[in-house]
Amino acid sequence: MKFLKFLLLFLFFISNKAYADIVALNNLLIEVTPTVSVDIQGNYSTNINPDNGTLGSNLTINFLVSSNEDLNNIRLKAIVNDSNNTSISAISSQQSSIGSNASCYVVLANNTYPPTAASIADCKAPNSTPQINEEAIAYLGTLNIDNQGTLEYQLDESNQGYYNCTILNGNTNISLNIGTTPKPGTYDSQTALDGDNTFEVMVYLDNIP
Repeated sequence: MKFLKFLLLFLFFISNKAYADIVALNNLLIEVTPTVSVDIQGNYSTNINPDNGTLGSNLTINFLVSSNEDLNNIRLKAIVNDSNNTSISAISSQQSSIGSNASCYVVLANNTYPPTAASIADCKAPNSTPQINEEAIAYLGTLNIDNQGTLEYQLDESNQGYYNCTILNGNTNISLNIGTTPKPGTYDSQTALDGDNTFEVMVYLDNIP
């Protein structure tokens, strides 16, 4: 718990007396409770063109984080479920630098016929092959943070990717914009391996105090 300390110094002077000055010290401890709120807005749905896999519009999500103190290790995550109903990170990046913006690939998975873990992994690999990433499609995402916050791509103990966000007190926007063009090698209409169902990804903030 965070405390603010105020030191009050009282000086009493008695005129025309030989007594020493009296100094009274009193420490006041005022408890400050961390307050964090998150408001979420964006464009959460669109259509996929079956001929080329392009989206009808960008997918966007913005987290407005309001905090009365600095925060670190806030984690932006994106997950999809595989065919074993296991949640797997849907974010991959080759960048490891710290900054206010970042690029990554975000995987969308078929909700009716979930892809295998291997299919999802191939979509996140540097080079993807449509014949081995059935029912999963990746798109380029751009991530931005304001209010002098920072982003850093990291891997957790299970080797799953996420973004570590450092946030200063005040209002901070963390925005993810997913583009319309599929990552090369993750969609091929000729293979017909991606079904005509709903593809989805869950994006959220974790580790909020």
